[in-house]
Amino acid sequence: MSDFSIKANDTLPVIEATLGYTGLRAVPDLTSPNVKVEFIMRTAASDGASPLAGVIPRVKAPASVVDAATGRVRYSWKRTDTTVPGSYLAEWEVTFPDGGVQTFPLRSYHTVDVLADLDEESGTV
Repeated sequence: MSDFSIKANDTLPVIEATLGYTGLRAVPDLTSPNVKVEFIMRTAASDGASPLAGVIPRVKAPASVVDAATGRVRYSWKRTDTTVPGSYLAEWEVTFPDGGVQTFPLRSYHTVDVLADLDEESGTV
């Protein structure tokens, strides 16, 4: 079972996550207006636990900080993000004002399933 599912060609619901440090209640400091957050999603390998090698990200786009105090972030799908059904791995890359970069979750990935749309006419179902 995936962390998040969406039907092919849909743009809702948005995907959200709370960024944090494993085993700690601390969250990254997202309060600066110069913090940049990106949502990255790549095809999962057949083991489902690692990204498919050599494949460029399906999505690598700016995300929004919903609540800086709690580390809550959101990505609003574009229609082209969900055109290809399949299993994907996703993460959030934070670039801090000092240039430091950290990716969340720290020890794993989010799993995203894009499910076939039953009225799809392109023949990809």
